[in-house]
Amino acid sequence: MYGVNISSTVKNKPQIGDVYYKKRNSYSPIGNNEVHQFLQQLRLHNITLIRQIICIDEVLNEDDTLRLDYLQQFADFSQLLFDYGFKVILDFHQDIFSRQLGGCGLPLKYIPIHHRNIILKLGHEGKFWGSSPLYSTIQSECWANFYSNCQQMYKTDLLKIITQLKVSLKSFAFYSYIDLINEPGCSPVKYSKFIFEHNIPQRTQLSQLYSVLITELEPEIKRFDTKFIIEPFNYDVSQIALKYIGLGELNITIEQRNSVVYGAHVYQPTFTSNLKAIVLNHLKEQKKHGLCDIIIGEFGDLTQGKNSRKFKQQLKLFKQLDLTQIIWECDPNYNTETCTYVQDRYPWNHEDMSIMRGLDTTKLGVLYFQSAKSKHVKILKSFYEDIENTYIRCIEWIGAKIRFNYCFKAIQANYVDIRIFALKHNIWILFENGYCYSSSPVLGFDNHKLIYCLGGVEIV
Repeated sequence: MYGVNISSTVKNKPQIGDVYYKKRNSYSPIGNNEVHQFLQQLRLHNITLIRQIICIDEVLNEDDTLRLDYLQQFADFSQLLFDYGFKVILDFHQDIFSRQLGGCGLPLKYIPIHHRNIILKLGHEGKFWGSSPLYSTIQSECWANFYSNCQQMYKTDLLKIITQLKVSLKSFAFYSYIDLINEPGCSPVKYSKFIFEHNIPQRTQLSQLYSVLITELEPEIKRFDTKFIIEPFNYDVSQIALKYIGLGELNITIEQRNSVVYGAHVYQPTFTSNLKAIVLNHLKEQKKHGLCDIIIGEFGDLTQGKNSRKFKQQLKLFKQLDLTQIIWECDPNYNTETCTYVQDRYPWNHEDMSIMRGLDTTKLGVLYFQSAKSKHVKILKSFYEDIENTYIRCIEWIGAKIRFNYCFKAIQANYVDIRIFALKHNIWILFENGYCYSSSPVLGFDNHKLIYCLGGVEIV
């Protein structure tokens, strides 16, 4: 599946002037652009998944009651996405903790009392926002307080919002996924302490938070077949993931793990080429925790179109492994007059990575939409199936100039093993209707014997 993130217009921009925008009066993720044309454009380009950002501080009043009008507008947009046939991720989003610290997401009550009157502005017009946690004492203290004192509060807020969204939505449709928290931070990220203190307590605290949220929220969404997305610490979005993944052991059942998806964010650094190693480590982490699937919840071109070589590498690898991918981002308001609020006209962190501007496609959008639309075509030349129905020959899938001449039975639980093997051996794979189509007749090794890795059936 191919998806888009919509959108960063819900974030604060404290680096613009001296005005501090606490809340927007209305939810308008695509500004004044014609919404039906916009969604038709996405469908035309084979986009089937939307990651829809929601910030807790935008939907709560100061007295902790829900902003029902705003939340209804959010639900109405979700309903429109459902009506157009999109799968939707409800993404509980924070970046740099809160608006007081120059980001978005968590309300004032999550900040320690002695910091609640502080408003930080990002320097250099926000251009170096990504490194701000490395030297911010306040952020470090906020995350320590979050894990020690705010887990119950966070669970209560999510439960309150999800319960109201169930009422606000006008049909039996619901979100396909709930991303429990976007890029959770940790206090030892300051001065990169986590590199020297890898077994930090907050790894366990983050996993405890996920375990509690999954267990407590599961009854609310079970009838919708909604899956949860969990993410490692925010420092794992780039080359740090080569060695460190910030996620401890989960205290959930095997059955619950079958409804939990690993959310990897992959922003490939521009100064080195470690994409395969980064993705491999994320796949290993998914396997380690026994999670049902993996989604690339965010990725994009950090050069903003100036040098798309690394971006093309990402598109190629994600397609090779048949990974669900969601690009950051699709915000049609940037550098246009279509925004509802003036602060949303400019990229939040001066990184304009949007694939659309107004209803027009950007340079990055052209590349992404081309990748999304290059479909695989099934050509049945001749058919042979062995007795056990495990190995089919002479069925071809052709896509991206790759021939998928081999077909194996596949179940969801084994996708991660197939992807790891395919990544290590440069094999192209495609999952379809319970089968894995492959460019190689071999999908696994066991004691140096070629085997059909899913069921241990030897290929004759």
